[in-house]
Formats: sequence, C-alpha cells, structure tokens
Amino acid sequence: MDSSEQQLLRGLYLEGKTISCMARELQVSRKTLYQWRLRIQQKAVGLLGNTFAR
Repeated sequence: MDSSEQQLLRGLYLEGKTISCMARELQVSRKTLYQWRLRIQQKAVGLLGNTFAR
C-alpha cells in the first residue's frame, strides 16, 4: 500500500474524517479518493479472499 492509501485509511477509519475532508487534505478530488478506496478494497480481497460481507 502506498503512502497516499495509508493516509486515506488512517484519516477515514482511525481519525473519523470524511471523504471531503481527506480530499482537501490530500489535495485531490473526492472522486479520486473513492477510486483509491476501491483499489484498497480490491487489494484486501486479493490478500484475504472475499470474506467481506456486503
């Protein structure tokens, strides 16, 4: 996971920040962050298998 992905996860899930807040901090669009989040989820599924309930 690259540093941007780590920052996103830390902000969203450990610090409770919103996508909008993280977009401002990282100076990217909200759309970009949604794409990053999807990429992180896909990596997790690749590592752990599809054990996540939807």
